[in-house]
Amino acid sequence: MRHTTLLRLVLPLFVSLAACTGGSGNNNPPAETPVFQPTVPAGMAVYVNRAGQWVPGTVVQQTGPMSVKVHYDGMPAEWDEDVPFERVRAKEAPAEPMKPGDVVLAKSQNRLFLVEIVRAVDGQTFQVHYADYPPEAVENMTADRLQRPFTGATAFPAGTPVVVEAGGPQPYPGKVLAVVAADQWIVRLDGLAPQYDQLVGPDRIRPAGAPAPAATDPAAGAPAASGTTAPAAPAPAAPAPAAPAAPAFKAGDAVLVKTRDLYYPATVMGAGTAAGSWRVKMEGQSVDEEVSGASVVEFKDPLKGVKYQAGQEVFIEWHGVWAPGKVLKEAGSGNYKVRVEGGSAENDDLVQVRRLRPR
Repeated sequence: MRHTTLLRLVLPLFVSLAACTGGSGNNNPPAETPVFQPTVPAGMAVYVNRAGQWVPGTVVQQTGPMSVKVHYDGMPAEWDEDVPFERVRAKEAPAEPMKPGDVVLAKSQNRLFLVEIVRAVDGQTFQVHYADYPPEAVENMTADRLQRPFTGATAFPAGTPVVVEAGGPQPYPGKVLAVVAADQWIVRLDGLAPQYDQLVGPDRIRPAGAPAPAATDPAAGAPAASGTTAPAAPAPAAPAPAAPAAPAFKAGDAVLVKTRDLYYPATVMGAGTAAGSWRVKMEGQSVDEEVSGASVVEFKDPLKGVKYQAGQEVFIEWHGVWAPGKVLKEAGSGNYKVRVEGGSAENDDLVQVRRLRPR
């Protein structure tokens, strides 16, 4: 990935300590504790909050997962001090104009994707290619849908091997593809195609090889073993309404599997080991995965001989991924105006009928 100079937006440098350390306890052997690797470069120009005033300075070195030593501009070295990330801001850098060849983040279908700028269409519109997608995966985008990756201090710089919670029963290994903010990352899961990239926060990521968070007693919310610290159990939620019975599938059925707010095509391989679960093979994946029955829906055939109606709920295809939405109106020539679930009118799209499935 091409890195820019310094951060162009004034953003906090706060990073979750839990994400950096993996949550080791006093009784853990030293070998299980991830080695601290500095991620803040020496010499970074910053502002430091001192009694409510932002004072300019320079990073001398990173002293811990959540702290840096800074030198204040124009002051003697004896004024240097360690400060936590929440008191530090990167100095605003002049915004660089985007140009062909730049690798940036693009907003599309309520997601962020890594793209390369192919050419400038005009002063405010660029043709972009979605990184690691086929050559035909290009789109014209206005500049307000594009942003540069975050380049400030973060626990997991681009290229860092990590483990993430990806919606399945087991954590999944991957690598940080891009940094969106100090505490937000796009991760490419090992062995999976780019449509399965995950946008994750500190609650879903940890360093590769770090020990898993300590298990807790589900009844008491206390640590399962002495010497380990676990987060307090959340308050019990109010009883949810009874869910409808999960649909029955058979081996070979085409289905969609929900992960976060999107649905991914898969094929049913058989019943899972847990009650109500299914073994599925995700499109582009070489091994089966066991998923909850609540996350699996039928992948229906396209409508034939009838038209979609205004207000009809549908799945909308985008580069192999399906988003829930609804039809707004027929637009002629086999096209429909649609809105993705949770989207606003400014993001309404015109799609061909082949990109729709009944829901």
